[in-house]
Amino acid sequence: MLLLAGLWACLNMAQAREENKLKELMAAWSKGLKPSKVVYAVNCGGDNDLTDDTGITFKADQGFVGGQTTAGCGMHRWFMNNSEIYHAERWGEQFSYFVPLSDKIDSQHTLVLKFSECYFWEPGMKVFDVTIGDVAILKDMDPFVSAGQKLLPGDEFIDL
Repeated sequence: MLLLAGLWACLNMAQAREENKLKELMAAWSKGLKPSKVVYAVNCGGDNDLTDDTGITFKADQGFVGGQTTAGCGMHRWFMNNSEIYHAERWGEQFSYFVPLSDKIDSQHTLVLKFSECYFWEPGMKVFDVTIGDVAILKDMDPFVSAGQKLLPGDEFIDL
């Protein structure tokens, strides 16, 4: 019985170390983002505003035309902070967002897209392009491939 308890404790410590590594890796991306530099953030498919641990507020889903929403990712146990942004999604054959930016902004921007595949179970089942106007800035995006598997976050950073 003591051997089993010791083995159980070792397994729990190993799992905790792996979870901590995963937390560190998954949270590392946000260290360079400054809330004061964020021009616009939307919680696509989400009904509520959401403020993450860095202070970035993602507005409730707005500015869209078409598509449907799903909040199915909330059923998964996430191993990282700031995971609420991955719990909802907007999807469909064709939909778009209007992002209001001031024409007075004269600087470089980085588009941060946050994805998590909530429904499909293998690569290639959801593949799409991201365009700004008529320019494709991200071709053949597959959230499953970006994250590495279903129900994990995968972020894309695109300099504009």
